Amino acid sequence: MASKRAHNDGELVCSSKRLKDQQTLVTAKPPQASFLGLPVELRLRIYEYVLGNRLLHITTRPCKPYDKGAFRSNALLPSWGPISRAWKKWTHTVCQVPEDWERSYRMSKQTNPVPYEPNGEAIPSDYFTRHDLCNWIQDDFQDRKYNYPCSHRKELGHRPHFCIEQEEHSARMTNTYGLPESGLEKCHEASRLRLDILAVCRQTYQEAVLLPYQMNIFNFDYPSTMQDFIAQALNPQQTAAIQSLHTGPWPMDDLATATTSLPGLRYLQYSDSLPYCMAPEPAADVSIARVEAIFENKFHVNPSRLREAAEKFERSIMTRR
Repeated sequence: MASKRAHNDGELVCSSKRLKDQQTLVTAKPPQASFLGLPVELRLRIYEYVLGNRLLHITTRPCKPYDKGAFRSNALLPSWGPISRAWKKWTHTVCQVPEDWERSYRMSKQTNPVPYEPNGEAIPSDYFTRHDLCNWIQDDFQDRKYNYPCSHRKELGHRPHFCIEQEEHSARMTNTYGLPESGLEKCHEASRLRLDILAVCRQTYQEAVLLPYQMNIFNFDYPSTMQDFIAQALNPQQTAAIQSLHTGPWPMDDLATATTSLPGLRYLQYSDSLPYCMAPEPAADVSIARVEAIFENKFHVNPSRLREAAEKFERSIMTRR
């Protein structure tokens, strides 16, 4: 009798244990997929989405000598653009019209372009007009205040300090985001390139540390800004990783300096507006694998002449490879 009871007690113990194990399996959380456990190809796609495929407008803003990252320009006097020895620090803006270049370049190559600008122009207007929103954000960070892009701000004699729209806009932004010292980062959060993923762990840093330089197009307002950026902000590995550059109407000497300063440069976007449609002659040491040029219709020239000038410029650089 005792052995039978012991046998039944053993079955009860086993049944209870099995039931407990089943409950554990049911209530346990499913295993979580690890980012580093993903295939390398998939991680690279994620890195590219987070860190790449953007046009970055690089510029500076005034600061105090004791601010973090403060520096003074050591750039040589360029043939075009100002040089300031005041204390400043770096700032950037992710382009707010990322589709602009592809659309403008495609339209500039059409034999019979269809007007798409509000003013009826059949070829892109000047670069700064098309990127007015980006310039506005840059002005905010450079001036350290909430600038209002009022309809009169480009008119001759307009005084923004006495603009009612400016005062109302500044008060509204201050109430929403706080004082400009801290509020500008919140207000323009979408215009910043977030690098948080590089701080996750050592492996993600090693895998992705150079990708922001390899996968983005860099735009500098002046040649001197690019010279300072290379000298003050980048190490040799980061400098060599930059592959794509957009420039405005830089003289060819400065463009040649850019190509020699960026040994990894492979892709150039060049936009200019020339009244006589005369493509400038590239310097002898300009050598880039891919060139796209747009000569903007700022002087209301026949679009076909602008297209021919841009194609001549592209060929003249490509043939020097």
